Amino acid sequence: MWPPEKQLGVPDYALDLCRVVERRTGKPLRVTEALAPHGFDSEIRVATERDPAHVLAYQAPYRAYRDHFLVTASYKLLRLWDAAPEERMFPAIIGNRLPTGWHAQLERGLRGSLSEEEIAGVSAMLHVGVIRQVHSFPVDLRVEREVAATLPEHADRQRAYFARQVQDLLPHFSLAAQPYVRGTAVTACAVRQVALMERILESRGLDELQAVRLRALEAVYVPQGAR
Repeated sequence: MWPPEKQLGVPDYALDLCRVVERRTGKPLRVTEALAPHGFDSEIRVATERDPAHVLAYQAPYRAYRDHFLVTASYKLLRLWDAAPEERMFPAIIGNRLPTGWHAQLERGLRGSLSEEEIAGVSAMLHVGVIRQVHSFPVDLRVEREVAATLPEHADRQRAYFARQVQDLLPHFSLAAQPYVRGTAVTACAVRQVALMERILESRGLDELQAVRLRALEAVYVPQGAR
């Protein structure tokens, strides 16, 4: 794990935020390039009383967005410390597959195309994804808007990360997957993906937004034969 000031190219404003985090929380923020939990691009581990530091972990393929992760991690930590100590609670992800009804829907759609082990993997991915979206999306959205409003010098780095988010999210709406993956679990996940992409693309041009929305609606909501 590295102190941000020991890494090349970290902008001064991001280092200033890290210093504010340390003053407010009593713990420094450290950075590591490692596999983030559940395969997400990055993750913050908030320090407990026994831990020497908060830890921001990001995956190597997302190295170019390190500074954005550093900024948003700092904003999230500061928001957390704005709350009273007794209100600083963290939602947990419990279980390793979708609830029984949703899992059964998934099995019916994928049986014959994937093995039981592969279906279990898809179920676990959707389970973690839906729960993560429910408890993370509102905070992520507020923080991204706050960063955009209060840190104009970070705009280019934020837009670059948004562009990567769009690139990562588009495959979730592939029409090729429609015959195999159906049901309310997929719809629930996709609804939040649509909402996230709409917010991300608000500043990136109406044409792109409309194209993304159309692909999402076609892949998830439009019944076959109704086009």
